[in-house]
Amino acid sequence: MRIASVLAAGALGLAGLTTAMPAATASPGFDIRSQNGGEFAGHAEAGGRIEWHGAKYFTIHVARVADICLSGGDGAGAYVWYQYRIGNSFTEWRWTDIADTTGCSDGKIDKGSYPIRSSQTVGAVRVIVRECSGREGCNTSPNDNGFSDWKWNPNR
Repeated sequence: MRIASVLAAGALGLAGLTTAMPAATASPGFDIRSQNGGEFAGHAEAGGRIEWHGAKYFTIHVARVADICLSGGDGAGAYVWYQYRIGNSFTEWRWTDIADTTGCSDGKIDKGSYPIRSSQTVGAVRVIVRECSGREGCNTSPNDNGFSDWKWNPNR
């Protein structure tokens, strides 16, 4: 009887531990594209989702990012960037290492996950897909950028 009581108390203690830790929460996905007719002939596309691990930690999961050209190559690639909200302020745009730089409409895509930790509570994040001629040369026409909706952090 005493062993059963100890086991039951241990099980209740473990259950309390698992509920005290925040569970990862996925927000609705994103499916975005830049417009044709910017500095480059084609556009960039990206799709995926945001996973929240707590108030200050999230992961951008990119299922696909692709560089699409209307005809021939345009010398650009498709790059995934992000921006997040802290209080009433926004961070500057920041790049990830997820990009399609293999060539226009070649059937290849890139995908991956990019974890982000902040020292402050993150209110929301949005993903940006950009068509540009290299990550450092992403100062392009506004038509070359596509934005997701803000994905709000349920742990804020």
